[in-house]
Amino acid sequence: DCCNEIIIIESSVQHDLNPQTTSYTVDTAILSGLYEGLVSNNPKTLEPEFAIANDYKISRDKKRWTFTIRENACFSNGEKITAESVKKSFLMLLSNPNAPYASLIDIIRGAEAYRKGTGKVEDVGIVVNSENKITFVLNTPANYFLSVLCHTSFSIVHEDKNVYSGTFILASNKNGVIDLLKNENYWDKNNVKLEKITFLQSDDEELNTQLFNTGEVQWITSGIVNMNKIINKQALQLSAQFGSAYMFFKLQES
Repeated sequence: DCCNEIIIIESSVQHDLNPQTTSYTVDTAILSGLYEGLVSNNPKTLEPEFAIANDYKISRDKKRWTFTIRENACFSNGEKITAESVKKSFLMLLSNPNAPYASLIDIIRGAEAYRKGTGKVEDVGIVVNSENKITFVLNTPANYFLSVLCHTSFSIVHEDKNVYSGTFILASNKNGVIDLLKNENYWDKNNVKLEKITFLQSDDEELNTQLFNTGEVQWITSGIVNMNKIINKQALQLSAQFGSAYMFFKLQES
């Protein structure tokens, strides 16, 4: 049914579907459906908006950010997402040496030392106040903290890699076909119109073009389609791909 399913053709790539270790936009396109953080980017404005959290407060000194987690926020296995779930997820990120963006939250008290193996986990400024309230204690005020939390790396993950926090679950990933199915335990499932998203991997421009022209697929990513043979020219959309580049500097005192 074209109304509740979409089929996307992408180039043949080996995806890293761990939001804490990937650094590629092509992975994020899938991960944004499988996982969600406390906040996420609005798809139109890119401004931070509530996701798993539905409220936050900042202390007067602007160093304590307290988030409230939705009462109906659950993982795909039905397990409730709690403040403890969030803390475990962040500590898992900080302890992973293959997490390229973990340093973005070094602003949290004790996070850098723990990440580098020189500090204790109990000194990390992530405090569980109650089942649905969690506080991040920062070293200094940081008005960009909310935007940082929108990054894919700070999605809430479960210890079981087959359990997801986002809109969809990974139903199958084999032979160049990735199927995502609607997560029936997602907190906002009633507003999710798609039941299934399928990613087909193919670098055959002629075949891809034919599948699009016959309506068998609804979306083809750039570079793997013969645009001259697309029948409906109005279907061609040329736009910039959203992505962020990060520059890291090592400072040395003289």
